[in-house]
Amino acid sequence: MTEFSVNFEPSIEGGDLLNQPLLIDLLGPRCDYRAMPAVDVWYFLDGMQFGYHPSNAFIVLSDLNAEWELATARRSHILELSGYPVLEVEFQEQKATFYHLDRPGCPRSQVTGSLDAGLVESEFARATSTLWSLVSRFCDSDLS
Repeated sequence: MTEFSVNFEPSIEGGDLLNQPLLIDLLGPRCDYRAMPAVDVWYFLDGMQFGYHPSNAFIVLSDLNAEWELATARRSHILELSGYPVLEVEFQEQKATFYHLDRPGCPRSQVTGSLDAGLVESEFARATSTLWSLVSRFCDSDLS
């Protein structure tokens, strides 16, 4: 069975699981970006690692939150990290299939087998919640 996970470097201790994606646009003005650390995030599919480079924790939070929203809506799209495309995910019914990004002249290639779309959604919910436990320390106290 295909496995999917989102991991952080350095490792972050998880907090409480959020019930729904965050309203990032409302959070931005109430957080101190300059004080936040850089975080490296990696997508793992059956042992294969996909990522870009460390970015400000709020930018990574915004990326993961958007992925959670798209997975919840079962919308096929290009997964991005820090604004850079890293993978393509296609949702069909209740399955998610990941693809390498198309390269001119190369056929579309599947990364691994399909997996349950709910697992992808749950993993983005977990990752967003975990990173929020870090980011919230740099935001107005009434947001935590």
